[in-house]
Amino acid sequence: AEDDFWINLKPYPWAVRLLAWLQSKGEVTIASTPSCDPRSHKQKIESLGRHFGLTSDDAMLGKKKYLMANSNHVLIDDFEHNVDEFRAKGGKAILLPSGWNASPATEQDVFRAIDDYFRAGA
Repeated sequence: AEDDFWINLKPYPWAVRLLAWLQSKGEVTIASTPSCDPRSHKQKIESLGRHFGLTSDDAMLGKKKYLMANSNHVLIDDFEHNVDEFRAKGGKAILLPSGWNASPATEQDVFRAIDDYFRAGA
C-alpha cells in the first residue's frame, strides 16, 4: 500500500450529513476494522479528524465490533458478517448496501435503510 493510502481515502460526499443525522438520534462511535498495515490505524484516526472533526475518543478500531454489542447499541455496517456477529451478541444492526453485499450504496439507499430501521421501532 502507498504510505498515505488511508489518509487519502475520501468519504462518501454525504457522509458528514449522515453523521450529523445519526448524532441527532444518539451517541455515535465510529467502529472501523483496520488493515494489517500498522499505518492504517493512525491514518484512519487522522482521517476522522480531517473529514468529520472527530478524535480517537470517537472511534473503536478493531475487527471485533461485536464486543460493543448490547441491547442499547445499533451497529450500522456494510459487511454482513459484522452485522450477524453483532446481532448474535445481543446488539441491533443495520446492513447497509455496498458493492460487495448487494448493489453500490447510494445516499438514498443508506438513509432509507437507517430511517426504516428506526421507524420500525427496532
